[in-house]
Amino acid sequence: MIRRQKANIDADGHSVRRRVASRGIDLLADAIRVARLVPGVVEVAAAPEIESLKWRFKLERAEVGGITVRTREGDVTAIIAGRCVWEHPCDREALFRLRLALRHSGCRVVLVPLGVVRRQPRLDWARWIASASGVRTSDEEREAVLQIVRTTSRPTLAIAASVLRHRDAVTAVLSLVARGLLKVEISRPIGPDVPVWVAERDEASAKPTNNGRGTS
Repeated sequence: MIRRQKANIDADGHSVRRRVASRGIDLLADAIRVARLVPGVVEVAAAPEIESLKWRFKLERAEVGGITVRTREGDVTAIIAGRCVWEHPCDREALFRLRLALRHSGCRVVLVPLGVVRRQPRLDWARWIASASGVRTSDEEREAVLQIVRTTSRPTLAIAASVLRHRDAVTAVLSLVARGLLKVEISRPIGPDVPVWVAERDEASAKPTNNGRGTS
């Protein structure tokens, strides 16, 4: 009887750890996808130092993860925390102590609520663009898309896709966004009339005004 109870406890503990690990993977995946679409971001990666520090501050079962974001102005470590962490006083205090420990090590640190990462429609765009990264386009197709976007006064996703013969031309266009060749207005709901523009420094004037809204 005791052995059976111990086995059940061990199984429950393993199940909890597995669920926590799964939530952490999902959190990091969404954070990395969204961060890659932020203007000025050069590179994004998971921050393993946060995973090791979570145990020190008893946050190993909390929905907390971290990414390192490299921008033109330098590196920033973002700690992402779920709603339950912010609402629980002990977890919230541990989160602030985690941030302080990272700052003492010389990192630039920001705290980001998970709700900000998963805000729609930005997350839907991030996931679609990430899934499009494996779609192949030829040099001629890429040049045709870039050319029509450059020469159209108000290019949209539908206009960019109109020059392709792909089975899923829109996803093919988004593969160019994933490769950093195009930008798309990710603050708008997904649709054919969403603005796109060429992601080139010397064509910054081609970027549409968005009044502070997010872009890829």
